[in-house]
Amino acid sequence: MRDPELVLGRRCASALAAVALDDGQGPLLTYEYARPRRHVDDVAWFRFSAPDREAEPLPPRPGVRRFDAAVVRIDKSREATTLALVETSACVRIGGRLFMYGGNDEGIRAWDGRDGFQTVDAGGHGRVLLREVQDEALPEHGGHDHRYLVPWRRLRRSRPGLSERDWIEYPGCFSIGGDDPGSALLAKTLDSHPPPKGKTLDFGCGPGFLCAALRERGLRSPIVALDRDALALVALRENVPDVEAVLGSTPADALRHGLGGFSFIISNPPLHDGRVRDRAMWHALVETAPSLLAPEGELRFVVQRQVKAERLLSQTFKRFSALLTTSRYIVWSATK
Repeated sequence: MRDPELVLGRRCASALAAVALDDGQGPLLTYEYARPRRHVDDVAWFRFSAPDREAEPLPPRPGVRRFDAAVVRIDKSREATTLALVETSACVRIGGRLFMYGGNDEGIRAWDGRDGFQTVDAGGHGRVLLREVQDEALPEHGGHDHRYLVPWRRLRRSRPGLSERDWIEYPGCFSIGGDDPGSALLAKTLDSHPPPKGKTLDFGCGPGFLCAALRERGLRSPIVALDRDALALVALRENVPDVEAVLGSTPADALRHGLGGFSFIISNPPLHDGRVRDRAMWHALVETAPSLLAPEGELRFVVQRQVKAERLLSQTFKRFSALLTTSRYIVWSATK
């Protein structure tokens, strides 16, 4: 997520921070908004992990109205933003304030005048919206742990193998609503080029499409699945229950968890941070993979065709080749 100053400009971002840090205000809940704690009961909820923070699929004690205000960073999709707004609103007392901010290129203007939100400040390339929390109908919350997520659970059909199967996902998960064509192409190479047998890492696993593709092709070796989206890992555990789910934002997080010695690493690496195109993640994957792989281990990943991977691969691996190329994608294979 981009720094608030890059989205709102210095003046508007400072004004938002001043509101959030108001000493006359009680406890504050924030979503994807990093700021120092002002009150002992302030809570920062992050769905997406980063090197300096953990992440959770929902705020602590969801549905308990114990905050005077909340600040929500607009998410990458409207449905994911709705989830964040509903869950934060459910934790704010009636009559409390709910702020939302984001960039114009992220769709923040579409929320102005919607669901009671009004613009209270604008600057840079974004704006800050505000509405008062009402006693509106909220999703039914019951039980504990991930049962709170039942209202957001989505069921569709997916084809990670030869036949369709039920598939579970949540708002904002990667490739929600349909199988990603890049991942489908990568899975196709598992038939023409069977992967090495042994412990496998799926980096950027999302809800687990590639893990399911491996299992449906008979791989019985342990699979470690790593992703920065805490909610995607909930879906992963439902779709492919026998894999080890690890929350992490970079390939190096696998090393920090003491993982390594993989015979096979498979990935459809993220090429965006939110809506911003970012090459850092697939670069980190290629650069870190040799430290994670066992001798003769293989890295296999898919990227869009315009991504130039050859130079970095030649600097990092002894052997590499393109297994499959289409007008949109290339599947690369590299071995130590």
